[in-house]
Amino acid sequence: MPQLLPQFYSSQLVWLTITFVLLFVVMWKIALPRVSAILTTRQERMEQDLERATSLKSEADEVMDAYQSELNASRATALEALKAVQEKAADEAAARNSELEATLATELTKAEARIAESRESALASIGAIATELAGAAVEKLTGEAASAATMDAAVKSVEGSQA
Repeated sequence: MPQLLPQFYSSQLVWLTITFVLLFVVMWKIALPRVSAILTTRQERMEQDLERATSLKSEADEVMDAYQSELNASRATALEALKAVQEKAADEAAARNSELEATLATELTKAEARIAESRESALASIGAIATELAGAAVEKLTGEAASAATMDAAVKSVEGSQA
């Protein structure tokens, strides 16, 4: 193999040096600046994305806080409205109950008056019926008709003794 022969070492070292220097210059002047620019651009883009994500997160937090405060305010308003409706319904129910109680009291008074009237008429007619029955009983027992005044006086004397 010719590259291992000592007589070719010096020419190989020259070409190695020339190639190394040429490759070094190309890398130093062309390739490395491009790679460096790409890395810098990438780093800047990542920083911008992080800043944007941070600002969007803070914006989202603000929106969420506003939503929560609005939701709480709406709940409070709804509770107040519900309480007002409940109070109004309770007031209306109380008014209806008082009207119903007044109507029932009036009807009760009328019914008691009718009952008292019926009792009075029943008691009044009991005296007349008792007088007739007593007269009929005397007539059956004695065979003679008793006078209405006598029967009436007898029934009244019995009523007076029982009262």
